[in-house]
Amino acid sequence: MATVSDLAGFWPDGATLLDDVSPAVWLGPRLLPWLGSEFGTRVGAVVPTGYPAYVRILHPLGDGPVRPRWKTLAEAGGLVYHPTLQLAGVPRPPLAPDQPYVPTIGKTPAWVRQALLKNLEGETRTPGSVFYGIWEGWGELNRGASGGFAFVNDPRPGRPRRQV
Repeated sequence: MATVSDLAGFWPDGATLLDDVSPAVWLGPRLLPWLGSEFGTRVGAVVPTGYPAYVRILHPLGDGPVRPRWKTLAEAGGLVYHPTLQLAGVPRPPLAPDQPYVPTIGKTPAWVRQALLKNLEGETRTPGSVFYGIWEGWGELNRGASGGFAFVNDPRPGRPRRQV
């Protein structure tokens, strides 16, 4: 099984991997049916439904000293910044090779996690207890991992098997 040290740099300090996935059982019934890629993906198919509001957190564009904002790039390209904006559709000015406008997908920097936690801690009854969900296709989890994740099968028709 992977350990937190195996994934250093990806996990917040003090994070532990759990064998017991029972804290995530409530997720299955709150997920919408998967429509398939030809129809796009609804937020509720990957994020539990039932909340009054949702936030999309865009991965930072690069990790150098200059981090352009997605909105700035969109507007500079004559586009309207909107909730479903995708980087592939945003024109980017040329940069030095060591400063690409590339999101660090799969790696949420500590400064982003800290800002998120600071803003969300007042919205929960358990601010000291946070669970992180990870997409099963994230390759870093396979580095030496032999277990520690469980599959949740939704008994309703048309619902995919999900790993938690």
